Order: sequence, then C-alpha cells, then structure tokens
Amino acid sequence: MEKILIEMFVLGLPFMVFIFHKLFSNNRLTAYLIPKILEDKEYPKLELRKAGVAYLALGLWILSIILATLLLYPKFPMEQYIIMVLLCFVFPILSLASIIIGVYYLIIGIFGKRESIRPKFESMFYAEEGNLVRYIKKLKIHTTVNLCCLLVLAALLPIEFLLGIGENGLIVLLNVSLLVAFIMTLWRMRNYMVKSAKLMDLPAKKYLFSTLSVFPFIYWHSFSLIKKFKEGKANQL
Repeated sequence: MEKILIEMFVLGLPFMVFIFHKLFSNNRLTAYLIPKILEDKEYPKLELRKAGVAYLALGLWILSIILATLLLYPKFPMEQYIIMVLLCFVFPILSLASIIIGVYYLIIGIFGKRESIRPKFESMFYAEEGNLVRYIKKLKIHTTVNLCCLLVLAALLPIEFLLGIGENGLIVLLNVSLLVAFIMTLWRMRNYMVKSAKLMDLPAKKYLFSTLSVFPFIYWHSFSLIKKFKEGKANQL
C-alpha cells in the first residue's frame, strides 16, 4: 500500500500544480513550474528563466517516475512491453531533452547580453519558408511507417499469445523495436504536422494540442493536411 501511495504521489504532482494554479491564479510560483512552448521570436529574459525552470522541473519529474517505479518495483515483469519501453527508452529521452532545454533557457535567461533574446532551439513552430513540400513529404513517410508499425504489432501480439511465444527473447526484441519505432514516428508526425500547418496558415497550436489530447486525431489531421496540400497544389496549376 505504501508503494502505491508513493507512486500515486509522484504521478499526481502535475495535477497538484495545475489545481494550485487554478485556485491561486495570481501566484508567481506556478509560472516557474508549467512548461511553455516558445515560438520563433524574442522573449524577455524573465520569460526565458521561467521556461528554463519549468523544463527542468518537467525533466526531473519524468526522472522521478522512472526511479520511483524501478526502485519500488525492481521485479517488474519484462513482458509488459509498453511500460518497459516507456521506462527504459522514451521517458529517459524526454527527461534528458527537457533538462537540456531547461538548462539552455536558464543560461541565456541569466547571462544573455540583451533584455530580449530569441532562443536558438528550433521548436515545432519554427518553419522555414519554402520548405512546405519537404515537410509534407516527411509527414507522409512518418505516417506510413507509424501505421505499418501499429498494424504489424496489432497482428503479431494475438498470434504470439496464441502460440505461447510472447516471452521468447527475439520476439520481445521485435515487439520492443516496433513499439519504439511507433512512438518515435508518432512524435515526428506531430513535428512535421505543426510545421506544415504553420506554412499553410492553419492553426498550428490547435493541431498540436488536439493530437496530444485525443490520440486518433493525429491520423485525421495528418491525412487532412496532406489532402489540403494536394488541393492547394492542384489549384495553383
């Protein structure tokens, strides 16, 4: 019971911050705890420091999930592919990326020479003019690979279960590889989706946040953007 309570506390930290932010909307603390997606423009150094602390907090929180789960449940079943991939691959990458971004924002927010600075990290919302064709092409490729991984996994897992070979080392490696490819291409899809939407004068933030909240929307928006690109290209001929 104690282990479950500790895990629930760690997982529930963002909800506590969110509730505190809603109850005390004028407080200064939560501005340093809620990560903000910075666009390709100049920001005051104070905003960069806030973003830096928030990304550091996010990275440390993700790291705390990994440590709490592995320390509290050292004999976690290896056949739980999704959870093991998250704990041993996806979460460490997200944690490291958040910490690096946080440190970068803090450094330029503290030691920057000008009062307003444009971060050099290329965000999802940074899209180079004239690269729409390349972004759409990348979106098509990652969407295709992602759907292939999903379909192969959906077909393989029931077969492995029926044959009783799900715990075989090579099968586990195959399943994990497909799952990793699925997760990585999913994020790349969002990246090129947002860039394409921005160049097509569509609400890029709406595309991003809708795909984060409702998973199937990412495919809907992907095919929709590709279709709109083709229609726009046909109208130009």
